[in-house]
Amino acid sequence: MMAGYGGLYAASLMLHGVNKVNVSTAGFVFSFAGLLSVLQQWPIIPRLSRHCSDHGIFRIGYCLNIAGDALIWAVQIPSSFVTTVVGVSLMSMGLALTSAAICSLFARGSSSGQAMGTLQLLKELGIGIGPPLMGYAFDEVLRGAFLLVLLLALVGFVLALMAPRQPQIDSLLSVP
Repeated sequence: MMAGYGGLYAASLMLHGVNKVNVSTAGFVFSFAGLLSVLQQWPIIPRLSRHCSDHGIFRIGYCLNIAGDALIWAVQIPSSFVTTVVGVSLMSMGLALTSAAICSLFARGSSSGQAMGTLQLLKELGIGIGPPLMGYAFDEVLRGAFLLVLLLALVGFVLALMAPRQPQIDSLLSVP
């Protein structure tokens, strides 16, 4: 999640710093990406839920996030406005899918309140750590921000592949 929020933040810096767009245009890009994320909640996620497990939806979301970041990173900076819109939209849609899947995975069991609290804490950490880390990478090496997001997302994806199919919430939250 940190990679997702950081990638969206780095994309906003790129919109402003590289493509020299104003606040209104950047708002359009994120509004468009947000609209796609909201729209996928209604027609796409229910269909995916019938055909895929929560882990499968998580992996699809992660792949969308990685694809959006890789698209922005692979295109030579300054990239086109359309490439940025498509990349940000893919990242936003991927983040929405992974968030929904994580909530579904953590909401099971008798300790769902504690699990949701832990999830919210981790989400807030991602929001807090991701943007400054990406801003630093963006300042140091322009394309480095997206490379860092891509690497973090790939590490997260590998960890998700290694995770058990149905983790026991109690074992995830218990303190040894």
